[in-house]
Amino acid sequence: MNLDWLDILRKDGISQIECPFSEDTLNKWNQLLDPHFKSLKDQERSYATIVDLHKMGILEQFFSDELRSIIQNIMPDPTLISFHAYEIKGMNQKNHVFGDALNGWHRDIANLPGLKVNDLNFVSLFIYLSGVKEGDGEFEIIQRSFDGPALDGDRSLKILGPTGTTFLWNRTLLHRACPNLSPQRRRVLKISFQHNYLQNEYINSDAYLKTRELVRDPYLKFLLGEKHQISPYGHSAPHSTDLISKAVPLFSNSQVKLRLTEFIKGLWWFVRRNKRPFGP
Repeated sequence: MNLDWLDILRKDGISQIECPFSEDTLNKWNQLLDPHFKSLKDQERSYATIVDLHKMGILEQFFSDELRSIIQNIMPDPTLISFHAYEIKGMNQKNHVFGDALNGWHRDIANLPGLKVNDLNFVSLFIYLSGVKEGDGEFEIIQRSFDGPALDGDRSLKILGPTGTTFLWNRTLLHRACPNLSPQRRRVLKISFQHNYLQNEYINSDAYLKTRELVRDPYLKFLLGEKHQISPYGHSAPHSTDLISKAVPLFSNSQVKLRLTEFIKGLWWFVRRNKRPFGP
């Protein structure tokens, strides 16, 4: 069993892995998504929800044996926070999330009291469905930034790569999506998951309940909350296989640049964000 990428994820908060899907599969998914996103091309940020992805057949295809193995080795009792694809429009000078505060730097969730800061309690997986170069709205993260604010001069990591670039990251780390300066829309497939005994305000949403009724796979029903309970131990997912994916080395390749006014404004946003820590 290859645990290199898992060790890196625990240590640095982010780990790039080989894509668990073939080029043909990704091309097929893009073809299925093209008409949907074409109808939403005027939106700055457009989504294909979990309901949309189920209708397209992508939901079942996505949770392959290898993908289940990846999740299982991170946590034995996962539940989904989000599963969607989204696009970010091009020719935009603004960060698409928290663009008005701290140049977009934010956490999806502040680490909860009583939990070790580098524990893998809240994890996201991204797969680029379009190639991303510098200036294409690339994902940027500050490795090991498990607590504290972003500071001017901090070393950061921009994830660049072709379609199929895949990485896992701890959602408590400071991160952002850089402005998409290219003429092309950036497309990403994203899942987020956490222990099923932690608060999850999405698990009983209409979209999850509807999808849970439609799927037949016990594993998917589990991820969608069929056995979700608030308990100290949670439940073990009904699936496990050996790992196949291998780690891809990552090195800091950029630097945080902040003005004092941005830092002060960012602190106010952090306070506001912490009042509602969970996000998709």
